[in-house]
Amino acid sequence: MADDIRFGQVLRQLLNERFRNRRKDFARSIHVSESALSQYVRGKATPSLHVLVDIARALDVSLDYLVLGITPEAPAPDYGDLAGHFEEAIARTQAKTATLRDFVGRVGSALAEDVESTARRLLAENEAAVLGIALTETEVRDLERISKTIRIATADLDIDVFTLSGEPDDEVHVGEPADLPRTGQTSFTSVISHNVAHGSEYTYVIPEGPDWRAQARRLRNAVGDSATLSRAAADRRIRFFESSRPLVPGYVMYTVDTALVTTRTERLLDRIKDFVGSDSGLVALAEPPSRQSLHYSLIDPRHHQRMIDDHDAMTRTCPRLVFD
Repeated sequence: MADDIRFGQVLRQLLNERFRNRRKDFARSIHVSESALSQYVRGKATPSLHVLVDIARALDVSLDYLVLGITPEAPAPDYGDLAGHFEEAIARTQAKTATLRDFVGRVGSALAEDVESTARRLLAENEAAVLGIALTETEVRDLERISKTIRIATADLDIDVFTLSGEPDDEVHVGEPADLPRTGQTSFTSVISHNVAHGSEYTYVIPEGPDWRAQARRLRNAVGDSATLSRAAADRRIRFFESSRPLVPGYVMYTVDTALVTTRTERLLDRIKDFVGSDSGLVALAEPPSRQSLHYSLIDPRHHQRMIDDHDAMTRTCPRLVFD
């Protein structure tokens, strides 16, 4: 055990670190002579317990360290009330966090319900577009071939049926009348000519202006010539009205004649049956927004009557074009 005592060595190290060249002042502070202090450092003498405690206090070290050179483990601090405050603060924070998570969860649920409600409403209002039940140009031509009354409002000649430049319609459809004109005009113009020759009626509402009148005249003349009808007969079956109001988006309304339905068009009607008026046989389409996107969106039958009323109101109040 005596071998473990390192008092002289520890005292010398501490004095050199803290009282170099001031050992006399240190000896005076612990009430011993300088020579006695020197004896302690060299291990020639051992201080009394009272002096040993004074040395430890003066050097601000523990007795264990002073005598044995051992640093005792620091006891766990006693935070007392402070620990209680910390625990309480942590508990409050956790409670707030839980409340915030609960609040965020409820807000998220409410938003999800709102998003779902909005999605359902939009789905109901525009089911065709959402479900991808939009018609291609070919399908619209098939639908037009079996329609007896066609109402059209358009503000874009580039995508309307009476654009006259383009490739001829060389498609041959089973069950299609053999006398469908092949005139080198666009496919829609060919269909219009065929329909007009067989008694179908077209009513267009177009914007005002000389360019529109010129296009309308060209369509009327081409249809009359292709259908071998007199100009007067063509004017009775294909009419144009000028409107000063915006016609965007454009639309087409077809009244289907079930007597003209073929195998091909029967399959088409079965696919779009939810968008065919149950009593009227009406199918309404919104025109594509550009020539690059030739898909015609089907319009919910709930809006059909309002569209018919609007179109009829325009044909009653807007001036009709009269050609030579």
